[in-house]
Amino acid sequence: MRRGEDIGAADVLERYAAWRRFDATLLARATDAFNTLFSNDNSTVRAVRDIGLGIVNATPALRRGFMREAAGLTGDLPKLLQGKPL
Repeated sequence: MRRGEDIGAADVLERYAAWRRFDATLLARATDAFNTLFSNDNSTVRAVRDIGLGIVNATPALRRGFMREAAGLTGDLPKLLQGKPL
């Protein structure tokens, strides 16, 4: 709107979708990987998973990084999501 564009126009929406496509794809793949990891009852996979979760839980910076990623607060964010004025 600030640029005088119609925010509902197909070309504007496609440009935004293209801008966010990498992050959306990454999140979808990560979600699928976590689903696969946590739905597997293999004892080796379960042991590796438990060790990995223990490491993440014991490392605050790593845990914060995962939480920021899951919340969509990383990558090339729009100004509003960064808390900056338009």
